Amino acid sequence: MAAQADDIGIDTKTAVRRGIPQDAILVYADEHNIDIIVMGTHGRTGVKRALMGSVTETVVRHADIPVLTVSRGAGTKLEN
Repeated sequence: MAAQADDIGIDTKTAVRRGIPQDAILVYADEHNIDIIVMGTHGRTGVKRALMGSVTETVVRHADIPVLTVSRGAGTKLEN
């Protein structure tokens, strides 16, 4: 997705970090002055979501910047 965004002139950053995922994402975004976080969702609902938790949901709730969530069914091609 980052390569597709770059192809149409959208500046992107990707990174790999270790640790608790939601914490690592929020710290990285803060330290690097990120404008928006884009995250995928698995579409879990009900008991599965309650038992497993959701990294995306935690980031959405705690981020100081916008978080764009994209479901698997949303498509994978960016267009200008």
